[in-house]
Amino acid sequence: MKIRIKFSKQGAMKFIGHLDTMRYFKELAEAGTFYSAAKRLFISQQGLNKAVTALEDELDVKLIERGRRGVTLTPEGQRFLV
Repeated sequence: MKIRIKFSKQGAMKFIGHLDTMRYFKELAEAGTFYSAAKRLFISQQGLNKAVTALEDELDVKLIERGRRGVTLTPEGQRFLV
């Protein structure tokens, strides 16, 4: 049995945006710094930070701890990454 999901143009764009944000978060977790992750993703550090902050706001949970030497995942961030 096939299941078809229909997206409006706006719905599809929002879904794609969520996939990009999740990919950004995964890359940040692996890289450990905004600089390295942004470089790998070919986006600005500011854009990456805004995307991750928006994801945290939408989920209403802190996913990473930001520090001088990079980022570390919170327990919630570790669960989200899985």
